Amino acid sequence: TNGMIRPEPLRDLLAVIDAMNIDVKGFTDEFYAKLCRGRLGPVLETVKAVKAAGCHVELTNLLIPTLNDKDEQVERLVRWVAEEIGEETPLHFSRYHPAYELDLPPTPLETLEKAYRTGKRHLRYVYVGNVWHVDGSDTFCYKCGRRVIERRGFDVVAYRIRGDKCEWCGATLDIVASPGWMEIE
Repeated sequence: TNGMIRPEPLRDLLAVIDAMNIDVKGFTDEFYAKLCRGRLGPVLETVKAVKAAGCHVELTNLLIPTLNDKDEQVERLVRWVAEEIGEETPLHFSRYHPAYELDLPPTPLETLEKAYRTGKRHLRYVYVGNVWHVDGSDTFCYKCGRRVIERRGFDVVAYRIRGDKCEWCGATLDIVASPGWMEIE
């Protein structure tokens, strides 16, 4: 979702949904006004309400060259997530590709890598999307740093979690999965 929903319908929706991925499309009011014809504040309020309701929330930020990819904007977003929503909240940085009415070059891999590193300084689970990235699709234990879920495309190729614990160090991980899913025998 883009997070633009009034509180009343959001409450109704939260009664029947377990998880949401919300796009925080930029982290300035100017970006939202110009490109989304909306406001950042209501999106952030939606994110807070979803988290407060106990719904699993993940956030996605599509980094668009020259429009929302400045280091300070990424830093502000990451810090807001860590402080307001929680360091356990997954954050996905996605690569922009030219489409429809916006014809800018694709997001440079270096920009995504820098955003990934910024995210990892403050958050437990950071991912890179819309491009192949060495670590960007995998999940790492926030405590020992070992790879606990290894992905290739849409496939999970290694799963090192027992119950909700890191197989390597025993840290409790913030993983949402059905009981027994991908258990290693």
